[in-house]
Amino acid sequence: IVFYHGTSEKRWESIQVEGLRPRSQTGSSPAFGAQYGHALPSNASHIYLTTQMGMARFAARDAANVDKSKAIVLEVRGLDPEYMLPDPDSRKRTAEESLHVMGSIAYTQAIPPQNIRVHPVPSHKQSNYSFVCAKSVKKFTTQEAKEIGESIGIQWDSST
Repeated sequence: IVFYHGTSEKRWESIQVEGLRPRSQTGSSPAFGAQYGHALPSNASHIYLTTQMGMARFAARDAANVDKSKAIVLEVRGLDPEYMLPDPDSRKRTAEESLHVMGSIAYTQAIPPQNIRVHPVPSHKQSNYSFVCAKSVKKFTTQEAKEIGESIGIQWDSST
């Protein structure tokens, strides 16, 4: 499974050396979800990962706003399922159920740098214009998708 993790360019500097580590080890503040009323408190000793690009981009935007930096999405591979737990917001008992319902998990171990790379940002013409919000997916018109995308740092070419 390929997972995504939204972060900031500033944080990427240390991630390249130390890998992804839980907030309890880095002192980082929670980015995505913590400021939204529907989210349950996150565990600072876990790393939150998603299979949903839209969710990762929102997290990246939040991290970038905190750091006054650029938003980036990381691609994470090669994880051990033994260390996967359900995302508390999924309200499910297993990581598999959490992935099915929400597309996200909590990972209980540090993730080494060799399992992480910056995910290339596709042009808008390659996007499907679906954004995941909580438990639902909504389809948008191209113009709506462009406006939402620009608000979270997606680059659009000038031919649109």
